[in-house]
Amino acid sequence: IYNTSLATFDGYCNGGLNAAAVDMANCGGDCNGTYREGYRDFTEINSGVVYVGFKFKAQFVGNGKDYGLALYDDGSEKISFGKVDSASDFMGIKTPDGITLSTYQMYTGSEYLVIGRYDFDSREARIKVFYDNNFSTNEPTSWDATRTAPASVSALNRATLWGRNGAAGENGGVLVWDDVRIATVWADLICSSSEADHYPTM
Repeated sequence: IYNTSLATFDGYCNGGLNAAAVDMANCGGDCNGTYREGYRDFTEINSGVVYVGFKFKAQFVGNGKDYGLALYDDGSEKISFGKVDSASDFMGIKTPDGITLSTYQMYTGSEYLVIGRYDFDSREARIKVFYDNNFSTNEPTSWDATRTAPASVSALNRATLWGRNGAAGENGGVLVWDDVRIATVWADLICSSSEADHYPTM
């Protein structure tokens, strides 16, 4: 547990609870390839739209490491949002058949609000990144990256926070997630609905 919350983004669901953190450098000596995760299952979603939201920061950004939030169907990773390519500092989307990066670059120690969206009908995944409290309560009309998922992405029932190290010295240090949300309606994602506790904060 991180002893404080990450930055407030006005209009987003700010829980006010302690954030979750993992120190990727604390791995008993050899950190090469270290993988850490924490997950929570939720009622299966297999139609309509699913939204995810999470605040995030990494102590170290650079090659050889990746981290973010992944949506699973049982034990199979289906869609990931965050720093999904260990060779790039740009946030993006990963599906079972590849990666699409945005033009939104991460920087060491900066705090971000990441919004992900997946439409089961079009199989289209989208990511939007906010920084410095520039969040809007309206659902975005433009996104930082879009990727069409394969037909195998047909159901989702688990959210996983993950971090992975690369070679020696290539670790993210302390990774922090806060106010993680899963919703099927935009208003629920940002806590502007009376039903906002349907898929609660992780």
